[in-house]
Amino acid sequence: MLCVHCNEVNSDLSTFAGDLVSILEDSIDSHPKWRTRLEDWKINLLIVARECAVMSASDF
Repeated sequence: MLCVHCNEVNSDLSTFAGDLVSILEDSIDSHPKWRTRLEDWKINLLIVARECAVMSASDF
């Protein structure tokens, strides 16, 4: 069972992940030489956000 605040935290993490994707995509367009590195960061950050979203409050 999810804690009372878990849905709020998951929503905040989702918003944060979306903001990161937008920022990184804008950066990729502005700095094409950094494309591979920025795409790797985007993937890694989304993985961490997903892991945080599914972990229990005590593990968080």
